[in-house]
Amino acid sequence: MKNIFNKTVFYILLGNLPIFFLLFNSYTSSKVEDPIPNKMEQVTGLDYYWVGGTGMWSDYGAHWATTSGGSTFHDQVPTSMDNVYFDEHSFSAANQTVTIDETIVYCGNLNWTGVLNNPQLIGSSSNMLFIHGSLTLIPNMAFLFNGALHFKATTIGHTIETNGQVINGVVYFEGVGGEWKLLDKFETAGNVVHTDGTLITD
Repeated sequence: MKNIFNKTVFYILLGNLPIFFLLFNSYTSSKVEDPIPNKMEQVTGLDYYWVGGTGMWSDYGAHWATTSGGSTFHDQVPTSMDNVYFDEHSFSAANQTVTIDETIVYCGNLNWTGVLNNPQLIGSSSNMLFIHGSLTLIPNMAFLFNGALHFKATTIGHTIETNGQVINGVVYFEGVGGEWKLLDKFETAGNVVHTDGTLITD
């Protein structure tokens, strides 16, 4: 990781002694930082269930339910502490899509177990998905997300299971203290960047 600091130096005189102050006016890092999203007061993770078929990730009032197949919705999009589920109640017709429409979206675990009707997860190369837990994909879906995938966990015991899905964008493993175990073949069309944490491949 390359960090660049730009500083301005100010000098003043105290009697005959020069004293200087450093003012850092910019900071640049090649590593994408993970700001604390959304509600600062949230201290525990919640469960988010996708409902309503095709939609935008940001449309929490229509798609992010508090229970599987439920009609009560969260009042914000998932945060890095929240577990996200797509299941048998998420999609009612073939090839419905979930579009990641924000620059960065967050979740704890991301799990697609049980979904029906071959849904698709899509998003452009300018989007980023920050996963702070485990990732579970399934064969009867299409992972068409073209943005960067950032694994950000800072604890051990997380797993990645892709079930034949190819990751299209660059993949980052960058959680300090994190650990991820690959449960099956991990295939990506982009680069893999491993800066922090432990990656178990066997």
